[in-house]
Amino acid sequence: MSLSTNLDIRSYAAVHNVRLYEIAEKMKMSPAQFSMCYMHTEMTRTTKESIKRVIREIEAEKRGTNENAQD
Repeated sequence: MSLSTNLDIRSYAAVHNVRLYEIAEKMKMSPAQFSMCYMHTEMTRTTKESIKRVIREIEAEKRGTNENAQD
């Protein structure tokens, strides 16, 4: 596996403070399965947009949890 594969998704997740294993969990799969199915080969633009949507959802959930914890 090359870390340059899907670098835009890896960067997008990092900027949004989301780990790849969190994406896998949200998609109801193991981290290994997510890696094999999505990260080893370059994704299509449509798939990347779907993954980015999942990343934004995870980020929003984290913000909601963090905001509630501070109350």
